[in-house]
Amino acid sequence: MAEKQGNKKISITEGSVRQRPNGTYELRISTGKMIKGKPQYKSIYGRTKKELREKARDYNDNQTKFIEKVQNTTFQEYALFWMKTYKLPNLKPVSYDRLEQTYKIVCNYLGNVQMGNITSEDVQGMINELAKTRAYSTVKKHFELVNNVFKHSVNSRKLSFNPCVAVVLPSERNMKVQTKQAEILTQEETNAMYAFNMELKTSNNQFFKHMPAILLMLNTGWRIGELLALEWRDIDFKKKQAVISKTLTKAKERDEDGEVISNHKKTYADKTKTKSGERITPLNDMAIELLNQIKEYNKRMKIKSKYVVCTSDGGYVSERNLLRTFNSIMGVIGAEKNYTIHSLRHTYASRLLMNGMEISVVSKLLGHADINTTYSKYIHVLDSQLDFRMKEFARI
Repeated sequence: MAEKQGNKKISITEGSVRQRPNGTYELRISTGKMIKGKPQYKSIYGRTKKELREKARDYNDNQTKFIEKVQNTTFQEYALFWMKTYKLPNLKPVSYDRLEQTYKIVCNYLGNVQMGNITSEDVQGMINELAKTRAYSTVKKHFELVNNVFKHSVNSRKLSFNPCVAVVLPSERNMKVQTKQAEILTQEETNAMYAFNMELKTSNNQFFKHMPAILLMLNTGWRIGELLALEWRDIDFKKKQAVISKTLTKAKERDEDGEVISNHKKTYADKTKTKSGERITPLNDMAIELLNQIKEYNKRMKIKSKYVVCTSDGGYVSERNLLRTFNSIMGVIGAEKNYTIHSLRHTYASRLLMNGMEISVVSKLLGHADINTTYSKYIHVLDSQLDFRMKEFARI
């Protein structure tokens, strides 16, 4: 320990030391980083240099013992500790459910291996196996869980090495399973949907009562959860706009320790997926007409509810029920492809882009957190638009 007088720092291997104004000594040691990346420190005090050395030695001995303990802990145990301590308090319930699903798959490969024995080759082997049957986004998600667990263990000085630093993710273009391109309904198919809705407009048909709600997604680009959580107070008919601030989700019921307490998932309205998901959506004339159609149906059937899409007793409509209606509608119109209900959102965005709307505006309307998300999802639409414009340009 190289000494200097006064309040100046004294450089040592494990940190830095200074003599305080009251004559005692302080050893300041870096203990890693906090959640936002800010350095975190621990101070050890001694009345004399000898006492400070002894306390520093005890601290280092305890750290060594703790590191040895983590090294001998299985990945399954340590990752679960990390999830419950650092992720459970900060993630939405549905996001934690997804993380837990990823964790279970990762544990099939690394779960019973001790943290100190996991090598870069072990993680790379998992990645290579997953890449044979999964899309790139799924493989990346599993890698990120392992990487974040080891990052935490290194930043908190429980381990000295993160084996993920040497792991290479596969090239997305070379993946055996390609990420599915967004399916877009044809103009003929959407015309058929509107024609079918006209037949139902004055009907009391209960099986297809959510037909106008499904067409709302085609005219607004709302996610299914956003539509199901929408309340009438969120609609401004004069300004022709709607406030999107909630989404309907289903998640496992858990206690404070993250343990599942019920096999039945709980349905509840939560804030939108991201901050950018909170937005104001303009309503075109068709959207206003569809909303009025829902109101008229509810009035005929004497249904009272604060929700735009509701059950006969005014409660939430489950995603499953709306999907059942959507699939039946696709059968009625004779749809050529196996569309998902998310295709309505893709169709909305694609038609805006094909009509020349700036991608930055479309991104805001969709509630994407990053314009790159919009770009990656609709690059094929932009490419086809560019090809069309180039052909038009060639005629000049």
